[in-house]
Formats: sequence, structure tokens, C-alpha cells
Amino acid sequence: MIFSNRVPLVNDPSESTDLSAAEPRRFEQMKSDLLTWSKSVDASFAGQDYPEKEVTPADPEPTFWYDTEAYRPFLPQWKDRWEFKSYLQRGDRKRKR
Repeated sequence: MIFSNRVPLVNDPSESTDLSAAEPRRFEQMKSDLLTWSKSVDASFAGQDYPEKEVTPADPEPTFWYDTEAYRPFLPQWKDRWEFKSYLQRGDRKRKR
């Protein structure tokens, strides 16, 4: 299929040219694909693609890497390294509260 009304992305980088009226079949297909994908995402978030049919826990509490047991053996070695120092100090302040 050749689309004669196409505006190359290089000529329309902000994608401001609306081609939906000029290419209604393509527009409807893209819209249908988007809606199908969106329904799939919603179903996945609801757990429908898991055997248990749920996501457990639905909204887990955030866990910071410096509070994770697997990293504890390394923290003393990392406490003065520039790439970890600010995170580890922040974690110390939170734990002291």
C-alpha cells in the first residue's frame, strides 16, 4: 500500500500534520491497535495474565536498595564511595528517625 499523502517524519518531526482524514483506514487500524493494547495493559495490571488472576501485592511498598538484605554485606565497603555515599547517608538518616 502506498500512501501518497504521507509527510516524512524528517519533514514533520513534531508530527503536527493530521493525516487521519486523508488516510481514514490507516487511522482506524492504528486506533484499533492502540485500544487493543490499552485493554491488554489494563488486564495485565488487574492480574488477568497471571495464573492466580491477581497481582500480589497490587501496590507493594517501595524498597530502597540500601535497605535490601542482599546488599547489607557490601554497605561498609561502599559507604565512602562517591557513587553510593549520598544514598547511604540518606538511608542512615531515614533509619534513625
